[in-house]
Amino acid sequence: MEITRLKLSGFRKFENKAFDFSPAYNVITGRNGSGKTSLFEAVYLLSTGKSFVTNHIQNCIRFGEEYAFLEGEFSGREGESVVRLLIGKNRKEVKFNGVKEKSFSKIIGKLPVIFMNHKLSLIVKGGPENRRTFLNHLLIFSDPMYYDLLLKYYSILYRRNALLKDMGDVQVIRVLTDSMIPVGALIQEKRESITEKLKALTSEMITEITGEKLNVRINYKKSDINRLSDSETFVLEQRRKRTLFGPHLDEIEIFINGAPAREFSSLGEAYSLAFAMRFAENKIISEVKNEPPIIILDDFFSDLDEFHRINILRLARSQQVLISSLSLSLIPQEISKVAKVIVL
Repeated sequence: MEITRLKLSGFRKFENKAFDFSPAYNVITGRNGSGKTSLFEAVYLLSTGKSFVTNHIQNCIRFGEEYAFLEGEFSGREGESVVRLLIGKNRKEVKFNGVKEKSFSKIIGKLPVIFMNHKLSLIVKGGPENRRTFLNHLLIFSDPMYYDLLLKYYSILYRRNALLKDMGDVQVIRVLTDSMIPVGALIQEKRESITEKLKALTSEMITEITGEKLNVRINYKKSDINRLSDSETFVLEQRRKRTLFGPHLDEIEIFINGAPAREFSSLGEAYSLAFAMRFAENKIISEVKNEPPIIILDDFFSDLDEFHRINILRLARSQQVLISSLSLSLIPQEISKVAKVIVL
């Protein structure tokens, strides 16, 4: 998968700008505040319908403008795709290949993008929600059923939690529970299966990145959703006013050389391990879709030495990569001499 062209109007700092990209390495350089991250945010928005900067995409509208317009032209194994997104204060319109869509749900999963920045280590060092988000991203782009399952599960969860909080109708809560359990169980089954693949590939990737043979173990620890059918659980839920079991509370345990990585890994080890997990994800998606995702690396050089930088960039040598950097001097020479350079 590649993005070939990007058009932005009224988006962040971009009043009216177009970018063309190489199918290989692309280096976006410029001063702090020049729009490097915003450019990547636009690509991610066109892939997922979400921003990695804000929960409210209306915040992406350029100051003083009524609307932001984004258009991305993508090229993949199945041909050309064009995504157009119009964002207004109280309006959002999406078009995919000229057809207006009610939401991004028809697009999500079709245009895989893997984004990495300075927050990457949170996959290892952060709370369980970071690892659940990681698994969700992997499965959304590698399993066509998964996104719909996730939407259905969270829709029921929000309704169930609202009723528990307001001491709502017990019979309605039980009906929701009966609907929720099989959906949640299927989500957990898919998560468990993909974790087995992830475990083996992460061990392979960590060696490619660090040059060392490290013992990496990844365990999927599910919150048993079947316990929601227990009467004792329901009494406890009424007291705490929330759903106490299910995929929204799953954990993914990561160990390095036998020690829990969240507590005992250094920041450098956490970054290397998180990169290894992302590139394991990259390999899984590539095999499922028979083409690699777009890789976005947003100013990750400051936290890695040159040895690790070049090893990471070599892992992505057969696909499109978008890299941002304050200076071209930070880019390994073997990459910078073949990359397309975009100066903002």
